[in-house]
Amino acid sequence: MINKEVKNICKYVLAYVKELTKDNNSIASDMGGACAIGSYILYRILKKKSYDAEFILLESYICHCFVRLNGFILDITVKQFETFEKELPNILIIKENRYFKHVPELKKCYLDNKTFSNRNALNKIKSWDDQSPFYYKNKINNTIRSINNLNFST
Repeated sequence: MINKEVKNICKYVLAYVKELTKDNNSIASDMGGACAIGSYILYRILKKKSYDAEFILLESYICHCFVRLNGFILDITVKQFETFEKELPNILIIKENRYFKHVPELKKCYLDNKTFSNRNALNKIKSWDDQSPFYYKNKINNTIRSINNLNFST
């Protein structure tokens, strides 16, 4: 089960990423292009709060990042996969074994064994230019440093 603190951190990070990337033409209004940025920030905050989170990259014909925590997928940019036939929430928190039922277009990446985690995933996204969290490194680091001043449990 994912607790209220983690859910609140997800909401905080999504709002923060929207503000951080608002002038970035590579990021769509549905957060397409922001998965690495959002997932990286979420991963860093969860680690700082002592959660055993993993930063995950699926890489194939589509690349997508999210966070895995205790058998759950935390995807704060899943909305980009919404279609007229399929409505998705702004944030998807779901057991890992049910994730691909909601985002089937990513299942091929998973089945092709193109899944990378933590350091391996982070090394791969360094070259993503303004879709990489490293493009915003200073701002993100300042936010992470100040995170202890925020209460996410209420």
